[in-house]
Amino acid sequence: MKIRVIRPIGACRLDIEIDERSDKEGLAKALFFTEADSCGLCGESRIAWTQHKAKAEKDHQTYTYIVRVCLSCQAESAAGDYQTGGMFWKRWTPAGRGRKAD
Repeated sequence: MKIRVIRPIGACRLDIEIDERSDKEGLAKALFFTEADSCGLCGESRIAWTQHKAKAEKDHQTYTYIVRVCLSCQAESAAGDYQTGGMFWKRWTPAGRGRKAD
């Protein structure tokens, strides 16, 4: 099954095509991008998407984190990865509590 998701993010338009054999898996992956951008702490919908990069001390591998930031209260919600594939949004955390410094 092929699913195309088109949605505005800030001043851009995100256009993603998901191609999965399983209809259910395809829909599950598409739903990640269709979740409403509203802050889980203050309820505002002024949300920006950004990314953070971190380098592991043990293996020196660089990891990329996709994060939504509330422009009203600065709370953050990071994208998590399922071990079997696909992503989900983690709980909103108050400004300064969601991650270690880059």
